[in-house]
Amino acid sequence: MNKKILLFIFGVFMPLMVFSKNLPDTLLVNNTQQLLLKFPTSIQYVDLGSNDIVGKTWFQKSCLSLSTNNTEMESTTISVVTSDGNYYSCVLKFSEDLDMLAYNINVGVIEYSRAEVSMSKTTHFIANEDIVDIVVGNDSIIADNALGIKNIVKIKSLSKNIKRSSFTIITKSGKIYPFNLLYNETPSNLSVYIGDAKEMAIFSETPLDKNKLEKISNYVINLTPSYNYLGDLSHKMILSLDGIYSVDDWLFFRLHLENLNNIDYGIDFIKTYIRDKKGDKYLALQEQEIYPFHIYFSNDEYKEMLPSGEKVDIILFFNRFTIPKSRIMCFELFEENGGRHLQFSISNKEILKAQRVNKFK
Repeated sequence: MNKKILLFIFGVFMPLMVFSKNLPDTLLVNNTQQLLLKFPTSIQYVDLGSNDIVGKTWFQKSCLSLSTNNTEMESTTISVVTSDGNYYSCVLKFSEDLDMLAYNINVGVIEYSRAEVSMSKTTHFIANEDIVDIVVGNDSIIADNALGIKNIVKIKSLSKNIKRSSFTIITKSGKIYPFNLLYNETPSNLSVYIGDAKEMAIFSETPLDKNKLEKISNYVINLTPSYNYLGDLSHKMILSLDGIYSVDDWLFFRLHLENLNNIDYGIDFIKTYIRDKKGDKYLALQEQEIYPFHIYFSNDEYKEMLPSGEKVDIILFFNRFTIPKSRIMCFELFEENGGRHLQFSISNKEILKAQRVNKFK
């Protein structure tokens, strides 16, 4: 590390810093699972030590996930400074088998459970409180909140060839539930209850009443498309952005989906997230999933299956936001029981062009 950077860090934090030994001397990482570290307070500084290490902060920046993109990585050292002035450091080594998936500085190892995932079936995880963060082990796993429900997450595999992966849930109270994932074409348990969760759903609060949502949707769906160049045309499918609109504190993204195939298209996941255009040494490719508070389909019959030769418009409703120049917004559509996944991204420049709809102010 650059000497000037070290001098700056220690000059700022040394008056408060307490050298801590609450991390194990050595932690194991690999390229198929995520190791999650839970710190007592928010993380102010991280040095991952090597470009082989990928890190991301979660849950009010008090958690750090770690993995590697190099199976032949040499051992390295991670350093963390938290807002209470504590300094943490340990060695990271590669291992195909991890001895833990989550570690809490205050209480030690958080024991993981085992769960099974499939390409053809969806596994649901039900918590007794809101789920605020979802940490998946690698790109072969997709996970998302059940639409409009804050305590249920659905998860499945994109490949039959995964040997192992991981999946960790963080709830609004900061509880961490890690899972070691294994592939099984017919999972033995498709409903996993976390903690003392019961068979109940906690519904998200919608900032717009149902009547206003319907009026806005019907109005926006009939506007002339504003874009004709943003989207994904592959697999004889079209997923494109038709317009971005704003009313008061809300943003609406109108998407167009068209099936030019002879095979029907099963709609599984619509995933939206913000990520860095480029990664860096310290926290590579930060990705923040964002969730619409409402999704409107121009034809309710096509919410789950788009027949061959048909098309449908989709409106995603969000609380208003912008993103910095260094980040992009990504849209991904996943096919159920298939591989025709569609994706595209837009910059903040496009979001700032949102067409204001004054009719409903």
